[in-house]
Amino acid sequence: MDERELAKTRESMARLDTDKENLQGEVAILRNQLSAFATELSNKRINVSNMNKILSDKMERLEAAKKKYNATKDRLGKEENAQDNLESANKQADGEFNEAQTM
Repeated sequence: MDERELAKTRESMARLDTDKENLQGEVAILRNQLSAFATELSNKRINVSNMNKILSDKMERLEAAKKKYNATKDRLGKEENAQDNLESANKQADGEFNEAQTM
């Protein structure tokens, strides 16, 4: 009877050892997967950081281009006003010339 109980206990312990080894294998697999996911996450964070830097540089260039565009637009407006003034002075002078010729 004691030997049967001892055999059952040994069998139970052998089963528990097998289960323990299986669980240790599963833990090792999960640990490797977790490590791979952590590496992937780190790589994605680096990529996002790089993209943010590129975006920041592009935004700065866009702002500089907007300022340059506005300055050019203002300068064009001034040139158009000057041209309009010259055209109106030219028309006035032409009118005075025609009037002088008529006299």
